[in-house]
Amino acid sequence: RLADRGQEISIVMKAAEALAILGDPKSIPYLLKGAMETPPSEYNVYNERIVFYESVVWQADAFSRMVSDPAQAQQFTRYAEKFIADGERYIAGVENRVKAALEKEARDEGREETAEELDRKVKAQARLDVNYDSTVRSVEMFKRFLGRAKLAQECGNDMSCYAGKLSDKEAVNVEKSVYMLGYSGSLHHYKEQLKPAFNHTEPWVREALTVALLKTEDKGFIPIIEEVLRVDGDKVEHALAMREFRAIVSYLSSI
Repeated sequence: RLADRGQEISIVMKAAEALAILGDPKSIPYLLKGAMETPPSEYNVYNERIVFYESVVWQADAFSRMVSDPAQAQQFTRYAEKFIADGERYIAGVENRVKAALEKEARDEGREETAEELDRKVKAQARLDVNYDSTVRSVEMFKRFLGRAKLAQECGNDMSCYAGKLSDKEAVNVEKSVYMLGYSGSLHHYKEQLKPAFNHTEPWVREALTVALLKTEDKGFIPIIEEVLRVDGDKVEHALAMREFRAIVSYLSSI
């Protein structure tokens, strides 16, 4: 059953990823519905309930990239805030149980530990819980999706509003703006404003550019991308974006 469930989730993930790249607005209501569903779960051979967040996370990712309707964004915002709160409560519960057990063990053995040592052990042993790591990752992702939705509530379908956010101090606002300008087909109007995004410290901002650039055939982006490749082409943290940038340069050069 776990294998079957994994296959089902993989199909949903691939579909959500494809829709996010295409930027198909007709898919947005379906992605919103899927993003707000209860994550599926199955029991393993030890009778531990494993939660599969992936299908929900990937649909939430695709939805929050594309959404421009403030009402839909607000609906998602309410759900995301609850998802984050529930997830953080679960994480805290696991860590508190582990911490209590470690403190008892130390008392029984007459040992004293620093707060730093105890915190390190708590974080390490909490990972033995089957849902701890996946909940931590999912909560962090949903925090970014929440930021995207909040910007959609502010800017709606106003591309000049998103363009004004390209220099924002919040990386998520830059990322969301890049996606929206790409989906709108207006990316080529904002080359100068986009230049800092090509050098952004957050890898996922650069990865947003690799999606947005698929919507343009403007050769004016070639020298901008080539300069980024010259400076950052060998940096491991940006490997995914650099690979895509090389492919985009090749494509733009061929048309």
